[in-house]
Amino acid sequence: VYFSGVIQVQQGAYPAALEQFEACASLPAPDRRREELRELCQLAVGRILYEAGRYGEAIDRYQEVGRDSPRPCSGPARS
Repeated sequence: VYFSGVIQVQQGAYPAALEQFEACASLPAPDRRREELRELCQLAVGRILYEAGRYGEAIDRYQEVGRDSPRPCSGPARS
């Protein structure tokens, strides 16, 4: 699902990519590896929303990524 979203972003199909990343972000994460994948999807959703000017929604998605995540937030700064 994640890579489908990546391909759609590369093709400029942002609404379809957003759907893929949202689906990926909602999958269960029974282990750390899948949690990291879910975090990547949440960051991708945040990025697409940010680029679309939907800043409040983007911030909400960025904040769903845990503070202990090894992935730095690539959007607005966390408070």
